Amino acid sequence: MNKGLTITLIVLLLTLVIGLIVGLTIMIKKDFTFSMFSFNSISTTLVEEKEINNIKDLNIKFDTSDIEVIDTEDEIIKVQIYSDYEKSHKIEENEDEIYVEFKQKNGLSFFRKTSKIYIYVPKEYSNKITINGDVGDIHINDIESSTLKADLNVADIHIDNIDKANIKIDTGDLKIDTINDLVADLNTGDLKIEYLNNYIDTSLDVGDVKIEYLEINENSKIELQTGDVKIQNTNDIYIDADAKVGDTKIGDNNRKAEIELTIKVNVGDIKVNKK
Repeated sequence: MNKGLTITLIVLLLTLVIGLIVGLTIMIKKDFTFSMFSFNSISTTLVEEKEINNIKDLNIKFDTSDIEVIDTEDEIIKVQIYSDYEKSHKIEENEDEIYVEFKQKNGLSFFRKTSKIYIYVPKEYSNKITINGDVGDIHINDIESSTLKADLNVADIHIDNIDKANIKIDTGDLKIDTINDLVADLNTGDLKIEYLNNYIDTSLDVGDVKIEYLEINENSKIELQTGDVKIQNTNDIYIDADAKVGDTKIGDNNRKAEIELTIKVNVGDIKVNKK
């Protein structure tokens, strides 16, 4: 075998081994779980359940779990935690809020099912929901009077209906059916909205923004580093759009309108009110 080729292969193998060692070390230190790559379903092992009569703000913290907030006809809040993992969890009620915490221990496994937290709230729930977590998917049902604040590492969020949201995601997509006010900061991921009613302030590093219908009553902005912006329909507003590298196509643009939507894209296309 050629001497140069042999040396190259040895260097590549050493690099691969070092990369695996570093990766495993990081995962062990962070109690990493492979459940997000698993083909298994949601866990059916109930490890904690609590009913709370006092309607308060919700504060949820977790490392790895899926979360679903569900509207019900009941007048109480109920929290259920399902997990097959060794875990540390608590559901507490203090003077100002309901605090839910879930942490997995020794979660390195391909075979265990995904942990999940179910939170049932009254349909007319109007308090705040705060979610901080590392890895997991979030689904917020029809909680049209509530306010959500979320800070997540790797996660997809789907919201059916909510009043206001302030969301930060490092890696993951954000999908919203109906919302009034949205502040969003996405590092890598797409933003998709069916109907936005009042105000938007969003920035993406890498990803696309797609909005079916946007009706704003306050000056708003959308900023992207790399990605496309497509808004199917807007109300009667002025659209100040600029794509440094890409095409800009704007229809039904009223320069005399009192409300302004600013769209800035570094690399990508902008298309608004164009069928």
